[in-house]
Amino acid sequence: MGKFIRARIREGRIEPAESVQLPPDGTEVLVSLEEADRANEWFRELHRLFTPMRAELAAESEEAVDERIAQAVKVSRARKRGKA
Repeated sequence: MGKFIRARIREGRIEPAESVQLPPDGTEVLVSLEEADRANEWFRELHRLFTPMRAELAAESEEAVDERIAQAVKVSRARKRGKA
């Protein structure tokens, strides 16, 4: 089991709230948002909003979920540029 650290959200990024030795930049790490979920109203609301989507995707493979996310991002960016 990994080490738990306190973190804060700043400008949409998760930052350590305490001094901690981090792996090198670009290293992928597993982050659990469970504690932040309980402690932060923003995460609670986001979690509530995505409840139906989590239920819908529960049986999907990780690759299928990633593909759906990529497609949604592509559509969103196209709309932002006025191409959809």
